Amino acid sequence: MDFYEGKKIESYCGLIGTYVNYKSFHRHWYAEYKDQTANYWGDVIEMTPGGFATGMGAFAGFNIYLYKRVAFGAELSSSALYYKLGGVATMEDTQFNISGPNPAITYYTTYSNSYKGFKISKIISSFNISFWI
Repeated sequence: MDFYEGKKIESYCGLIGTYVNYKSFHRHWYAEYKDQTANYWGDVIEMTPGGFATGMGAFAGFNIYLYKRVAFGAELSSSALYYKLGGVATMEDTQFNISGPNPAITYYTTYSNSYKGFKISKIISSFNISFWI
């Protein structure tokens, strides 16, 4: 390998636009309930609406060329994002009485599960080693 005769160090920076789409969250689980007189199995289905995040960010980095086709470098980046997630969540809980003759009972619940705001991300670093053929 020959040492690189051209530029030894290069730096760069730029701006990025970000949009993230979050799908709705579906969760299905089984639970066992016990008390002094009864034993129940619960079949629970829960759904929370999705949302989005959007914003702008910046990045800056450098590459150091060791040889003509070998370099290593690093990069820092951060973003400022507005996010709006969730909404009215729904839950369906069907309870089956194992210890008695009572039939299954289904409970329906709705509740607010939303978040919105503005956040600046942590500064993220990355390192790389590059080879060109």
